[in-house]
Amino acid sequence: PGGPSKCGDKDLPKNFTCSKGDEISGSVTLCGKPRPNLSWMIGDQSINGTIDSTKADQHQYTYSFKHNATSEMCGKSVSYQATGFQNNEVSGSALIIKDKSEGGGDGGSEGLSGGAIAGIIIGVLVLVVLVALVVLYRLGKIGGGSVAATSEKSPNEQTAMKNENQKV
Repeated sequence: PGGPSKCGDKDLPKNFTCSKGDEISGSVTLCGKPRPNLSWMIGDQSINGTIDSTKADQHQYTYSFKHNATSEMCGKSVSYQATGFQNNEVSGSALIIKDKSEGGGDGGSEGLSGGAIAGIIIGVLVLVVLVALVVLYRLGKIGGGSVAATSEKSPNEQTAMKNENQKV
């Protein structure tokens, strides 16, 4: 009795590529007596797997999974956990990364990140505010001052000012 332990030539790759509509699959070969119990996960969700081959005389078992890829899977990991003799455990995982050919439509563009878009928006807003300030400053210098002074007076005061200006 013993195990589980990784053995044989099957193990998860470092990464899986996440391309919408494709199928991702993987396998791992474990040894143990008795046969290890293995469970597969994508993120925190259990997925189904199978036992593909066994070499019972060598206590060697190959486990695999196949799952349709979705965009929500990108950035998560595929993992397995196996328990065996005296609750010994072995586990492994691989990251699901986005397929570089998906994205901006030109076959290789990732598009702009959220941070880049936010930076562009902030830059445009700052530019609009600066232009508005320059326009207001110019209007104030060209004669806006007298308009502002008369507009703050009551109608009676404005009439009195006009009468005084006509007397002079």
